[in-house]
Amino acid sequence: MSIGKLNAQFVRRVVDDYGNAELIFRVDKSSRWAVGSIVDDLRRMASDGKRELVLTIDQYQSKRSLAQNRMMWALLEIMARAMNGGRTGGITAWDCYLDMLEKYGGKFEYIQCLKTALPKLREMFRAIKIVEERDRNTVLCKAFVGSSKFNTAEMKMMIDGIFDDLSCMENVDDAEIAYLRNEWMTS
Repeated sequence: MSIGKLNAQFVRRVVDDYGNAELIFRVDKSSRWAVGSIVDDLRRMASDGKRELVLTIDQYQSKRSLAQNRMMWALLEIMARAMNGGRTGGITAWDCYLDMLEKYGGKFEYIQCLKTALPKLREMFRAIKIVEERDRNTVLCKAFVGSSKFNTAEMKMMIDGIFDDLSCMENVDDAEIAYLRNEWMTS
C-alpha cells in the first residue's frame, strides 16, 4: 500500500548513541500539502503496530508544466494555420505535433506490425506515424511516447524549436509570435 510521494532534498545523516542512522530530508514546497496526510497515515499505522516501512528514493525529474503544454499547442495551432495559408482543413496541429516530436527529440520505437493491429498500437502509444508499407498486410511505424513524458528541459527544447521553425515560415503573424515568445521568455 502506497502512503504518498514527496519531493525533498537530503539534508544530513545523523547517527545516534546506539549506531542507528537517521536520514533527514527537507520537504520541497511543491509537496507541502501532502505532508499532513502522510504524517496522519504514518501515525495511524504506528498506532496499529505497523512501524516498518519500505522507502524508495528516486532522483527528482521535473515534468513538463501545463503552461509549457498550453504554449506548445498554441504554437502548433499557429503553425498549422500558416501551413494551410490561413485556410481551414489540410494540415492539423496534430500533424505538426508529430513532425515536431520527430524533429525535436520525441522518444519513439520502430515497430513492425500487421495493419489490422494499428488500432491496438494507437491505444498503446501517444502517436503513430507509418514509415512504410512493407507488404499488403504489414507496416513499419514510428510509435511515439509523446511530450507528456518530457521533463521541463526536453519540453523547452521542443518549444524553442517550434519558435525557430515559425520564424522561418510565411503566413505567420509576427506580432502574435513576438507576444508569445515574450511570454515564453518571461515565464
